[in-house]
Amino acid sequence: MREEIKIRLLLNIFEEVTRKYEELLRVYEEMNEFLEYKASHDSLTNLYNRDELERILKAETMKAKYSKNVLALIFLDLDNFKAINDTYGHRYGDEILKKVGEILKESVRKGDVVARYGGDEFVILLHAKKEDEPVNVAERIKLRMEEVLKLYNISVSYGIAIYGRDGTTPEELLSTADKKMYENKLEKKKLKGQAVF
Repeated sequence: MREEIKIRLLLNIFEEVTRKYEELLRVYEEMNEFLEYKASHDSLTNLYNRDELERILKAETMKAKYSKNVLALIFLDLDNFKAINDTYGHRYGDEILKKVGEILKESVRKGDVVARYGGDEFVILLHAKKEDEPVNVAERIKLRMEEVLKLYNISVSYGIAIYGRDGTTPEELLSTADKKMYENKLEKKKLKGQAVF
């Protein structure tokens, strides 16, 4: 009888230790997932951050060699955004950036990648069937964002780089798309007769 009680007590202790261990393991896994998410996402917009974009872009350019699809990189920048921060404050600017993040997420397909590259710059990594598709996507996003942000006099400039045509490495694609975005921004300023900085 005493032996049965001892065994039952030991089993109860073992069950309790197992339950605590499983609980600790679950907490550890949740913490690990949270830390991985924080390391790969922008804390303001919940889009991928620059480091994660560059990691994904490296993997995607390696796959693009063997793909029939078009891999495109769209670099977007908000024109006149600094004036929002200067006039209304950074909190107000943050709300606009969050809204931009939402628009971008809603405007692409599930397999495409959207990242906040820094400040008011965003990048979309797009998998397209045809080479003209990225321009159509960029124009659609630009029009939607400008419609939502017209009250604040914010416009959108963008540049597009296509894998193979504009480069084959992440650095070449980012550099080309950034350069084309800047050219787009300068052209718009010239048309408006503004000083170009």
